[in-house]
This record gives sequence, C-alpha cells and structure tokens, in this order.
Amino acid sequence: MLACQNTLRTRFAAGQLCKAFGVRLVTNPQVVQLAKNAGFDSLFIDLEHSSLSVDDASKLCCAGISLGITPFVRVPHQSGNGFVQKVLDGGAMGVIFPHVQSAEEAKSAVAISKYPPMGCRSMTGQLPVFSLKTFPQAHVIRESNTSASTVFVMIENEAAIEKIDEIASVEGVDVLLIGSNDLAIELGVPGEFRSDKFKGALRRVSVACKKHGKVMGLAGIYDQPDIHDWAIHSLGVRFMLCQQDSGLIAGGATKCLAAVATVENAHVTNRDILGHELNELRYLNELKRKAEDDQLGLDSARANRRLTPSEHREGEVTTREDDNDQEISNDHLKDLRNPLVTNSPSFMTDNKGKRRFLGPSSTWAYSRHAMNMIQAHLGEHSSPDVPMNVDGTAFPLDTASLKDNSSLTSLDNLPSFDYAIYLTNTVKFHITQTYHLFEESNFNRILNAIYSSDPPSISLHRLEYIQYSVVMALGKALLGRAGSNAQPPGNEYFLQAIKIFPDITGLCQDPILSVEICCGLALYLQSIDHRNSAYLYLGLALRVSLSQGLHRDLTGGYLDPTEETRHRSAWWTLYILDRKFASLMGAPSSINDGDISVLLPEGPQATQKSKVVDMHVKLSRLMAKVINTVYATDDRLGSSFLRNTQAILRELAKLGDDLAASPDLKPGNSSPVGRVSATLNLCYHQCILLATRPLLICLLRDRLQDKTAGGSPDRHTVEPITALLKTSSESASQSLRILAALQSHDLLEIFLPFDLEQIFSSGFIITLISAVHPFPNAVDEAGFDKSLNLLDTLIANGNIPARFRREELVRLHEMLLLVSQQEINPEDVGLDPSQAMPHSMSPNQILSIANLLGSYPDLDSIVGVGTEGWLWETDTAVQHLEPQTGEDVPDIGSPRTEIP
Repeated sequence: MLACQNTLRTRFAAGQLCKAFGVRLVTNPQVVQLAKNAGFDSLFIDLEHSSLSVDDASKLCCAGISLGITPFVRVPHQSGNGFVQKVLDGGAMGVIFPHVQSAEEAKSAVAISKYPPMGCRSMTGQLPVFSLKTFPQAHVIRESNTSASTVFVMIENEAAIEKIDEIASVEGVDVLLIGSNDLAIELGVPGEFRSDKFKGALRRVSVACKKHGKVMGLAGIYDQPDIHDWAIHSLGVRFMLCQQDSGLIAGGATKCLAAVATVENAHVTNRDILGHELNELRYLNELKRKAEDDQLGLDSARANRRLTPSEHREGEVTTREDDNDQEISNDHLKDLRNPLVTNSPSFMTDNKGKRRFLGPSSTWAYSRHAMNMIQAHLGEHSSPDVPMNVDGTAFPLDTASLKDNSSLTSLDNLPSFDYAIYLTNTVKFHITQTYHLFEESNFNRILNAIYSSDPPSISLHRLEYIQYSVVMALGKALLGRAGSNAQPPGNEYFLQAIKIFPDITGLCQDPILSVEICCGLALYLQSIDHRNSAYLYLGLALRVSLSQGLHRDLTGGYLDPTEETRHRSAWWTLYILDRKFASLMGAPSSINDGDISVLLPEGPQATQKSKVVDMHVKLSRLMAKVINTVYATDDRLGSSFLRNTQAILRELAKLGDDLAASPDLKPGNSSPVGRVSATLNLCYHQCILLATRPLLICLLRDRLQDKTAGGSPDRHTVEPITALLKTSSESASQSLRILAALQSHDLLEIFLPFDLEQIFSSGFIITLISAVHPFPNAVDEAGFDKSLNLLDTLIANGNIPARFRREELVRLHEMLLLVSQQEINPEDVGLDPSQAMPHSMSPNQILSIANLLGSYPDLDSIVGVGTEGWLWETDTAVQHLEPQTGEDVPDIGSPRTEIP
C-alpha cells in the first residue's frame, strides 16, 4: 500500500487544481512542513536548475511522503535511465522530464519511469513510497505504474507545440507541463506571456490535453492572477507550480527591507502612528479571520475563482493588503445594520391573510421596503396605498386538481407537426442560446416519435411527453399569442406537463432529462410571476442532480460525447438559474462551488458556447457572492460592507474587461445588438445594483429622518459612498440603454422574466437616487420615463406582470413627490436629463472606485454623528478623508471605453 496518496491524480479526477511548491534552494526537509502548512498539494523538487543532489531530493521526497504532500522531481535534460532510477527509488512519486520535443522522447520517458510491461525500470525493495516495507512484486508494479511514477513531459519549444497531439497521445504520459520561460523564448516573445503567439501555443496544448485525457500543467508564471485565471478557467490547467522557495525568500526579503527602510527614513507623526495602529488592527483582524477560516476547514487557496470545478467557497470576499490595496477595517459601527437584513426575518401579510417572506436581495421585496418606509414617513392618511401584487397574482393557477393519473392514455389537442416544429425553433431562438432545455437531436427523436403513426405509450415514456409539453408551452408563450388575460399563453401545454409529472422515483429514472424538464417548468412559472413555485422546481432539479452525481464530471466512458455535452449543459443551466432565482427570491445559494467538478460543454460549437457559459457562470457566481456577503445574516454595514463591495467591484472590473474585450459579448454601436451579449451585460449590471442598493435604503432612511426631525438637508455623503452610488446609478442607466436598444431591434423579451426584472430594478434605483440626491446632477427623469416606456412595450404585447411593476414604479414616484420639503439642488434645475449622467462607465473606472474605497484607511474616524456617521461628511471627517499620497480620486464623469 502506498504511504502517500498521489494528490495530482485525486485532484485531477475531481476536476481540481493541484498546487505545487517549488524547491530549488532549501535542503532542510522542514521546508516541506512549511509548504504543507501553507496548503500546497505537491512538491516540485528541481534538480535541473539547482545544485541540489539526489540525496537532497530523496530527503525532501521522504518528508513529503510522511506529510502527505506528493513529491515530484524535475531531472536534468537527458540525464539517463540511471539518474531517473535513483530519483524514483529515492522517493519521488513522479518525474518531470524537460525539453521533450517528440512522441519518441515521450515514450522514452515513460519507459524509464515504469516497470515492465509498460517500461524498463529495474525492481528493488524497501521503497520510501511503500513505507520501506516489502510487498509482493505484482502489487508494487501495479501501484507504482498507476500512482507512484507520474510522467511529466515539459513543453518548452516550438517543435513540441507542432507535435503536441502526437506527444499527448503517448500512453503513460500523465502531464503536459508548460515551461513558460523557455517556451516564450523559443517562440520569440521572451517574457511576453500575454502575447497572442504564446497564448495560442498554450491553447493548442489545452486542446491536445482535453482530447487525450491528459493533465495540463503550467510552470514559470508567478504572481500574475489574470494569467492564472485564464489558464485555470479557460485552458483547464490542473497542475500549477505556484512559486519556488528562492522566489518567496527573495520577495519576502525585499518587502521586509523596504518596510524597515521606510520606517528608518520617515518622520514619525501622529498620523503615522494612527496609520500604524490601523495597520496593526487590520493585521489582528486578518489573523482572527484566518483562524475562523481554519476552524471551518476552508481551503487556503479559496481566493482563486474557479469555473469548473471551483475551490472557491461562496460568500467569502477576501482582500489582500499591499502597497496599492488597503482593505478597510470592519470592527467599528457594530450597531449599524443593513436595513434589508435583520436577525428576525421580514414578513408581510397579503390581502388573503397569508404570510409572505421578504427576501433581502429580492427586487420586489426591496421595493416594498422602500415604499413602506416612505408611507410611514408620510403617514397613513397622506400616503397612497402600497400595491399588493404578490406571487401568483398575475395568473392564478390551480394545479392540485390536475393530478389524475387515470387518464395517461393520450394527449389532447396536440398542435400540428409543422406548428410543433415552429414552436420548438422559437424556443431555440429565445432560450437555448443562453440556457439548455433540451438536446436537439434527442428532442427531435421525441418529436418524431410522438407524431408517428404508432406513438409511444405516455405511461412508459412520461418524461419525454412532459419535456415535449414544456417546450410547446414555452414556444407558444414566447410568441405572445394569449387568448385572454385570464390564462397565460401556452397554459394548456404547461398544465398537461404538470398533470403527468411523475413522483421522485420517476424523476431519477433519467436525471438529465428531469433536470431539463424542471428548468423549463421553472422558467415558465417565473415568467408568469409564480416565483415560489419556480424556485421549488429548481430545488427539485438540484436535489435530483446532487443525488445522481450530476455536479461531478462523469469521466471514464459513462457517456458518449453528445450525452457528455448534454450533461454539462444541463448542469450549468441549472446552476445559473438557481443563482438568478435565489437572488430574485432573496434566498441563499443551494450548493458550494467547491463541490462542483463539471467542465464546460463541448461540441461542434464548443468555443462560442463555452465562452458564453463561462461568462454567465462567473456572473452568476459573483451574484451569489453578493447575496452571501452584503445580504448575509451577519448584516453589519460600515467598513465591512465597503470591504466586501471593494472586492466585488474588483471582480466586476475584471469581468467588465472580459466583456469589453470580446466582440461577441460586448454591445456596441458598430453592429446590431445581440440577445446573448445583452443578457450577459444586463446580468453584469444587476450584480452592481445588488451590491450597492442597501446604501440607497440607508440614505433614504436618513433623508426621511432628517425631514421629520428638521435636520440639515445639506450634508453630503463621504466620497466612497458617493462613488458607490454613482456606480449604482450608472449601471441602472446603462441597463436601460441596453434594454432600449433591444426594444428598437424587437429583441426585448416579452415573456421571459429577466428583462422585466432589470427594467423594474433599474427604474426603481434611478427614481430613488433622483429623490435622495446623493450627488450633484442625480436627477434623471429621463431614466424614469424610459423605464415606463419599456414597461409599456411589454404590457402592449400581453405581459401581465409588467402591469404590476409599472403600477409599483409609478406609485413610488408619486410617494416621493409627496415627501415634504423635498430639496432640489440649484445646479439640477433646468438640467438636460441626457446630461445628468455620463454615457457609460469603463472597467477601469469601476476598478478606480474599488481603489478609492481602499484609499480611506481612516474611515473609522468619521464616526461622529451617531451610528449613521459613516455615510456623511463632517468637519472632522474631511480631515481624515483626504486621499493617500499618489491616489487619484476617480472622475466618474469621464468614461473611457464603452462597456455594457
């Protein structure tokens, strides 16, 4: 039995990254303990570029085996069989062969490393990897060849790239490891790891690895998270040399000496002492946070965002303090609460006496919270009623009476075959570009069977008939041809699907098909404003998926390529919808990203589809992070809120760059707007609105309290808060511009719920900001009018829920007009609404706002006006809110590049 598990094999099987610690300088085995403590999975012991001996390597390997951190050794180029034999016998569980240029050289590497019949390695006893114990030779050969002799071939020149498919096809080769420095030099772009030539070479390696089931590894690129993100999430890198001992020592020494030199040469002032105390407090807080994380068993590398599978734990927002990124202390203002979140859940009672939960991140609940606050200020007699448009009001459904299983003999009133094809194509155009609801060839088979002369029995093919009914219901609804306002379009097919819906056992007969069905039902229900039922069907799909292992990538030949792509597409659609609907409901996400190992879909259109799914998943994941931090039950705002928002804005800035860099995903003026790109960009802006709108409720509350108490209406918000609110306003305005562009091209979704949600959310934010005046030129009546115009378009085409959202938005506007002593800044009078807001905001500007939040280390000191002092400037606050030396306050009004 092996003394140490091969972590590369186990992590690759789970779709996770194996993180290696490089050793080329330190010979003391205690360095292995340090690597283990830090959370590394493996050792990269370098005998090519170091003076380490085989004996040194053996000691390090044995320490790694004892501690459970898998040791791999890089041998010198063309070192020969004897040298490799010594390395393996000394305890290495894998050998890294540099400068492999052909399949023949790769085969030689395998032969040297493996026992017969795979290779020619010589047998000996008492090996470190077997705890120096003796086992039957057959056992030693089997275990060694399988798990204790991993073969890495390093791809370091153009010749290897040209023959990469041949090299990857060699049996026994486990890892294709990029030697970044040598490869870049060979390609004529030394050190230019972001160059098209270098990245193109890595893409070719990625394709070969995926084709032949090999691990792709990356070495030589350190401390460059953007490249690491691309490598892990886009290329599928699953082994990475994260850093070497020499680099860590050099970097740490330089940083330490620079800090001491700064103190030596600095003139110590009271402000310096205050800064030191704040830094010390941050350090203690960081130690406390890390201790809490360790207690929870969180992975030490949780800050790395992953696509498939993720090691990131949802809800954690971590920031690192360096020279340019100072996080804000979160220990002050413990009594300040996010008004949207309380330890006692928020409920309301509807007109029928039913209790309704007000989820903190729900846009509808947010509107209720704001309007109830204004109504309380105005008084019951002065304020108009707040509309009570609860879940299911638009289209009441009675599905309980449908569960009659005695009539599963036929489907009545089927559409004609031609019309069924037309409805299917309608669903493909409106939905399946972004969400997967069926696999086309499989659904065509179902369609042909149903319309054949001998259709299959409903009782024996129930799930297939349900999927057919769901697609027909969605297709008819998307065409918008409702017979009356009493029933939604497609209702007859939807009810037929519900009527024959199976029990849990029936769903587990074909879990992928069941997930597709439940996602379709959830979309339909959400679209007709049955939010609770929609969320429950998604929950059912998620439980089926988890119980059947669909959150794990099914490797080992269980599925053919078509079914494999279908599985992945179905899972990621469920993932995206779960996070979106959780946000709409104000509920937490249902599964941690760290438990997911499903890869992106592959197929004939894998490149474009993967790009869209990649971005959609990242945005959905970020939306979940907002909910789990800003709207967590630990609901203190203050600096902790700003720190979380700072980290979220940094991630949004990077995603904004990705969107802007992709012509397919960026809406622009040079080409017609695309439905897919618009969907992604609207999701992007919704993340910003979710992250920032609790601040707006705080300001609304303060403004109303000021008016009631006769306080000063002229105080101004502090710069970080103003910047965040401008960001929120910009995103709301840009969302409306995107939606207006869709409207002009007849691409506005009349039936699906997401455009309606974004119109209402953006219009509501703009209306509130215009009322509370957090910054000059905040009034945007044009935005309010644009929201109404978009809602009117939906209503004119038969969208009943849009009527309710319009009623609520107009009522908010009326209530705000009734608020007494509403102040209008002189500079806003007569302002052209088109000039009230900058045209757009670039990723660089969003990043600069995140940096601005980090440039106010003395935020605690502004507390001087009660518990809400953190929002407002005072004379004392202004002294402490000067930007640090070298920091530029971002000019929100000067956009650089057009982004979503």
